Amino acid sequence: MTKSCFLLLFLLSLICLDAVAFTVADCFPKPRLFSRRVGMDVFQDTVTGNGIVFAPVMVGARHVSVESEVTDLHNNPIRLYGNSYASFPGWGLAIRDAEGRECRVSVRLGETESTAAGTESAVILTVLSPGTSDPVTLRVPGFLSSPGHRERIRLRRDADGWTAAVVSDRIRDFGRLPLPDDFSLDSIGVFVNPGGCVRLESLRVSPEACSDDLLTPFSDLRRLDSLIQRSADPLTGYWHLYDYTLEQTLLRTGGDYHLAIVPDGKGYLIIYLDGAKVGDNEWKRGMIKGELRPTSFGGIWDVTWIDASMKPMFNGLKAVSSESGTVLTIEFPAQESRLRLRRTF
Repeated sequence: MTKSCFLLLFLLSLICLDAVAFTVADCFPKPRLFSRRVGMDVFQDTVTGNGIVFAPVMVGARHVSVESEVTDLHNNPIRLYGNSYASFPGWGLAIRDAEGRECRVSVRLGETESTAAGTESAVILTVLSPGTSDPVTLRVPGFLSSPGHRERIRLRRDADGWTAAVVSDRIRDFGRLPLPDDFSLDSIGVFVNPGGCVRLESLRVSPEACSDDLLTPFSDLRRLDSLIQRSADPLTGYWHLYDYTLEQTLLRTGGDYHLAIVPDGKGYLIIYLDGAKVGDNEWKRGMIKGELRPTSFGGIWDVTWIDASMKPMFNGLKAVSSESGTVLTIEFPAQESRLRLRRTF
């Protein structure tokens, strides 16, 4: 094969990889916080009537927590008649997925369902799922904050679905929400029911680690091996954990790792193959174990490392390749530790 043909194949491999590339930044973006104190570019300070302002969050990760805090400014918190709390209009969070499906979760003060002993005040959560016209009502005995005080709604999505809690004088947990299993978060907004008024204090979106977000196409070893076999790049190849020096109180190795390093157009991805001992049921072949990003110094890389519990480590991490290109040393300064990878092919 001529040199020009080899170069063409290598460039094509990079193009193919780019089309399916994953980056750790996409999987673990930083939390988004819109705060009234520092200015909320896309949100109104005060939300009244049935208005709603959506903002894209693009969290990437499937596991995510959302928390909105408001000051309830509704100035007529009196009982409409008898012991009825129907005059409290309530407010809530609207969330949309990438397909435009919308779910609304709202909270207000109301009453428990009538029993022989009568009723008592309750915090009521109303959930309107995508594609449904009848909301689901959940009730927990208790009170909301008095007018002019703050309340919070917390939503969280994990592997088992969405949960909700309301925080006023204390935390009230409403458990699982009746949302579709595949409903993920793409944008979010705050609304009030007609007649209500709240001041939006903050809206926080925090992504959390999810193993599925670290998957790449390289669980197919034939695809991975084809890329490595054709590459003349000094870092692209198979690597094995060679040795390590760890401060055991600060960092522990998660296993005897077998890895691959491949280019992704911005640097390199470190791909997990096998060897995990901690979380071995979670780690699957082809997942991202880390990434290398070039610095202004040749042979030195900024590193993001995914630890055994699938949390990213990146503060001050550096990797240094040896002159021979057969050893890669990853330094963890804050943990006073390092590990070395040895190229096996």
